Formats: sequence, C-alpha cells, structure tokens
Amino acid sequence: MVGKQPGRGSDQFPLRLPDGMRDRIKESAERNGRSMNAEIVAMLETAELAGGTLEAAGLRALLAEERKASVRAIELIDQQMEMIRSSQALTRRASVEVVQHAGIIISLCDILENLDEAPSQEVLDVVKRLRAGAELSKASHEGTNKPNAKEELRKVDAAIAKADELLKDDED
Repeated sequence: MVGKQPGRGSDQFPLRLPDGMRDRIKESAERNGRSMNAEIVAMLETAELAGGTLEAAGLRALLAEERKASVRAIELIDQQMEMIRSSQALTRRASVEVVQHAGIIISLCDILENLDEAPSQEVLDVVKRLRAGAELSKASHEGTNKPNAKEELRKVDAAIAKADELLKDDED
C-alpha cells in the first residue's frame, strides 16, 4: 500500500470494535487531523512497521525462548566445565595417593624380604606378587604414562579453552 492512498476503490473489511474503541479512534483521528478510516490505516501501518504483526510477535516469542534456552545451556556448560575441572583435580590427587600407597607397599615388601628370620616361601611368593602389583600401579601413575596423561590433560584443557571462547562469542 506504499505510495497508494486508500480510496473508494480500495479493499474493504467490515470490523467489529469493542465498546469504547470507536470513540478512542475518533478522538485520535481528530487530534491527528484525519478521518477515522485514515487513522485506523495509519495505526495498522505503524503497528506493522513496529513489528506488530502476528508473525513478528511469534518470532519475537521464539527468539525470547531461544535466548532463555541459550542462557540455560551456557549455565549447564559452565557446570559441566566445573565438574571436569573438579574431576581432573580429584584424579590428580588420587594418582598421587596411589603412588604413595604403592611406595608404602614396596617398603613393606622390602622389610618382609629382609627380616632376620626368613619368611616361608609361601609368604615370599605373596610378597613378590604384592611388589609386582605395587610397582605396576606406581609406574602407571607416574613416570611411564606421564606423557599420555599430560597429553590427555592438554586435550581437556584445549576443549575447555575452546568452550570458553565459544561462550564469550555467544555472549557478544
């Protein structure tokens, strides 16, 4: 309807108005120096330009829901990232404790093997198995697997950094 003035040949649409609305439109038309029809058309055009269409309202509602969902997703990601960091710290502490306990077991095995009175062969076999298990546990939590563990930690840290970067981009 841009550039074209409404007139007698324009589309017509019978409209029922709620009580009092006709009077409000008439007052507004008089204030603006227009006919009631011109005032209604102007109001409709203003509402349409302001995004007042039903479709735009629906899209705005969807956008608002998407924003809420996005904020919730960011909160959940933050919680998961904190859980990962906590898990990493727990894993590191547990690994240190495994190494300490394995060291204690190895020390006890040394003591048992070097007693003044030699233990029975059966006890020495148990000590040998205990020592082998403790040495294996100790080796798997220090030294031999450190490069693998460090690489895994680097990957997790890189994923955390990437997630933080994405969150910052999403906030902008």
